[in-house]
Amino acid sequence: MRIRPAMLDDVTAVATMMVEFETHLAAIEGKKKSFAMQGFAKALRKAMAHQPPLAHVLMAEEGRKPLGYVLYCPAFNASRRKPVIYVQDLFVRRAVRAKGTGRKLMLEMRKIARKLGCGSIAWTVWNRNPRALAFYLGLGAEPIEDEIMLEWKVK
Repeated sequence: MRIRPAMLDDVTAVATMMVEFETHLAAIEGKKKSFAMQGFAKALRKAMAHQPPLAHVLMAEEGRKPLGYVLYCPAFNASRRKPVIYVQDLFVRRAVRAKGTGRKLMLEMRKIARKLGCGSIAWTVWNRNPRALAFYLGLGAEPIEDEIMLEWKVK
């Protein structure tokens, strides 16, 4: 297995996995939804091509077969006075889950964070996904008990 930065040529493969991820999350919620891969691909291409990039992606692959991805954005944490990486998505295809792919992607994220001088890697985990929470806790991640994740939609 190889972990590498995704390039613009990889957008379709990553967008296909994004659809799989959204479908997986919908199934956890007990819903059956369909998603248009083209919409994911268009938005991801735009974010990755922006200067500076608005999104970075690491891909796990075996040969040329995509196994999973992690989508992340570097930022700066003013209270810690250090850069931070925010992970937006971590997804591993069903056939290779629990085989070390997610762990390898996150370990590569840690290498990138160290290289950038980051004080931490931050992300959210959906409270309806206990397997994901157990995975992250197994990596050594700790919940931030005194913060609440908020979202302000921009229209």
